[in-house]
Amino acid sequence: MDVVREIDLSSDSDVSESSDVEIHDSSSDVCGELASSSSCTLLQTHQREETENASESDISTTQKRAQSLLDVLKCPQPSTLARKRAITTNNPPAGKRSCKSTNQRKAAASIKPKQRIDEFKGEHLCVSSGKLFCNACREEVNLKKSSVKNHIRSVKHKNGKDALNTKNKREKTIAEAIQQHNSEVHPRGETLPMEQQVHRVKVVESFLRAAVPLSKLQHFRKLLEETGYRLTDRHHMSDLIPVVLKQEKSRIQGEISEQDVSVIFDGTSRLGEALAMVVRFVTCEWNIEQRLIKVQLLSKSLKGEEIARELIHTLSTEYSIGTDNLLAAMRDRAASNGVAMRTVKVLYPNLVDIGCFSHTIDRVGENFHTPILHEFGIAWVSMFSHSPKTKLLWKELTGKQMISYSPTRWWSRWEVYYQVMVHFGDVEPFLKNNEDLPSATRTKLLSFFTDDKKDKLQVELAAVIDYGEEFVKTTYKLEGDGPLVFTCYEIIDALQIAIKRIETRAPNTEAVINSVSKGSHTVKERLKQHAKTACSLVLHTLIDS
Repeated sequence: MDVVREIDLSSDSDVSESSDVEIHDSSSDVCGELASSSSCTLLQTHQREETENASESDISTTQKRAQSLLDVLKCPQPSTLARKRAITTNNPPAGKRSCKSTNQRKAAASIKPKQRIDEFKGEHLCVSSGKLFCNACREEVNLKKSSVKNHIRSVKHKNGKDALNTKNKREKTIAEAIQQHNSEVHPRGETLPMEQQVHRVKVVESFLRAAVPLSKLQHFRKLLEETGYRLTDRHHMSDLIPVVLKQEKSRIQGEISEQDVSVIFDGTSRLGEALAMVVRFVTCEWNIEQRLIKVQLLSKSLKGEEIARELIHTLSTEYSIGTDNLLAAMRDRAASNGVAMRTVKVLYPNLVDIGCFSHTIDRVGENFHTPILHEFGIAWVSMFSHSPKTKLLWKELTGKQMISYSPTRWWSRWEVYYQVMVHFGDVEPFLKNNEDLPSATRTKLLSFFTDDKKDKLQVELAAVIDYGEEFVKTTYKLEGDGPLVFTCYEIIDALQIAIKRIETRAPNTEAVINSVSKGSHTVKERLKQHAKTACSLVLHTLIDS
């Protein structure tokens, strides 16, 4: 038994020793694994740091190389529009702000907005987010009684009340127009609440007044719906344009009702054939007002009979202008307009037919006989109209932006010629020293600077400026919106006197001829005759007009 026990004990000890060995071995393995994993982690961290340092070094090197390259490359010249925006700022506070006392805060806390609303009825006060709010001024108001009194006595509040009353009347008028439109057309959305329909009409009207296409509505929709009613897509919103048009016509009818008016009409084919009509009238305060009453898109230009029909229909039928209330009509001197006026006078016998003086005077400029200057001007305008770089080079040389040419603006070519004359000494160096200019146009323009051509070019340029200046000034004076009826005759008479004076003394032309002739009497007389030939037809045209 004892032997067996000893054997068991020895076996137990062996097992325990073997267990200890196994545990020791396993712990050694674990420690080794931990040590190896820590080493891997340290190694990975070290590698990552080296990579980051290398990447930072690469970035720094790239930035340095990029900076050195940027220092060499030419910087583009910014436009004058690319300036830093000026922001209006407040002045810094002077001293400490006063704070309310504890008693004042307690008194203010004890007063409720409803109490002030009951005290000041009819002042458009309400509760908004638990605070006293003025609907007329669209702002919060202090609950202190003196502050409320000062607010309702202010000019701002009075103007706000008037604007709010006007707004209520306008919304009522819009609602009546919508009801009439719905009963006639039955558009989609006619069952919506009237307040929502009125809001949509006001949105459409605001877009039209601001000349913003309704296609842009989607960009404003979320903002407009925050404090208003839900809108719809632009296609359905555009269905409300007839309502806005009817409202505008009704407003104009109220303004010109029983008023003496004049009508201005003209057609244009610039963006498609169209006919426009404008009426002018004088208010009780002696202010001259004008209103656009018709814009009609057409498939072709109208004949005299068709123009007369549109005038009679618009003035008599649509706006109910009486036969004694249409006093004058202004139009250009096209033959079709003359035919139309003779027909309209049957219904409006008191009508005074007035041809547009500015239009007639502008046509006089077409009679300058300047073949060299005309050819030069075509090439000069072409070079600047197709090359922004040319405009920039000219501005760098002269400090002035070259005036752009417009085929529809009165005397636009003369304005370009005037700038060329003022800077004529810079034109030839500008063409010779800038090889980046359009080559074909540059070569053609340089061909005008041979001795004989250059002399005639200068003389024609000076003659056009001298003889055209008074025409240009008169054209712009007579196109204004003021009471020209009191000054028109004097302006035309002053033009005739100025032209007669120019016949005897043309300062720019004389200076150029004296400079170019270099004392040669023969050359001087030849250039004088050339200048006279260039402008003789202009004088005959003025006399015939």
